Amino acid sequence: MARALADTWVWLGPIVGILVMVVLPSYLGFRWHLKKKRAKRAWLAALHAVPEELGGSMVADLKYGRPRSAQRRKPLGELYRPKTISEGMTFPSSPPTVEFAADLPRRDRQFRVSAYWCSLRVGANSSRRIYEYTIETKVGPTPSMKIAKAYPTEPVRMFGRTMAYLNYQQRLFEAEARTSPSAARWEQFTPSENEFTGYASDQDLSAQVIAPETMDWLRGNHELLPDLIGLEHGWCYAVYRDEIDPATLVARIDLIADFLDRINVPAAV
Repeated sequence: MARALADTWVWLGPIVGILVMVVLPSYLGFRWHLKKKRAKRAWLAALHAVPEELGGSMVADLKYGRPRSAQRRKPLGELYRPKTISEGMTFPSSPPTVEFAADLPRRDRQFRVSAYWCSLRVGANSSRRIYEYTIETKVGPTPSMKIAKAYPTEPVRMFGRTMAYLNYQQRLFEAEARTSPSAARWEQFTPSENEFTGYASDQDLSAQVIAPETMDWLRGNHELLPDLIGLEHGWCYAVYRDEIDPATLVARIDLIADFLDRINVPAAV
């Protein structure tokens, strides 16, 4: 009997090994893929419910769903500038893909929300996606301004010393805030405690942003604030470097409307 069992295992063992090494991982991968597809469908359904809630409309053809302020700020535009060796050889494999776009009325303003991603090649054989979305609205005549949210510095130990390393997103958006495509001269305004970096073409607008009541409001809403808010040539655009979240989208639209009201930026007529 034992001899028969041993003989059976001789030919059965390799089959079991193949099942464990090949079939089981494939089955688990298939289950993970189905779970991911279900989560994606639920996410899209929740996003599509927002225009219904606000009485807005989806952009039917997503190739026209890019931010309308894109002539002022190119979506994920920093990916297309020349890279230095220290920044690593990462580059986009294709232009940003819009996966959601809707026009939404809110608080006497008309907003467009555009969510997009880009596949980024990292090295020769690997890639990753980076996400961004923009909440924008046309505004009446107003000076130009950009304000970037600050992030805590991160300690890095190098060569036996601990140094403060500026968060990548902060470096990215601070650099963008310093650019001046629409004003001959931008003046930096420095809010207290270095919580934000701001540039404006008008001192009165700067004064409104750094007024104590406005700064207290910004601090109180720090988690919902975008990485960058820009006012340029009739557009306000708020940029979030993240995948869009249906649960916070309406609150973030209201936040941008509140901010514009606080600094007296009129809606477009």
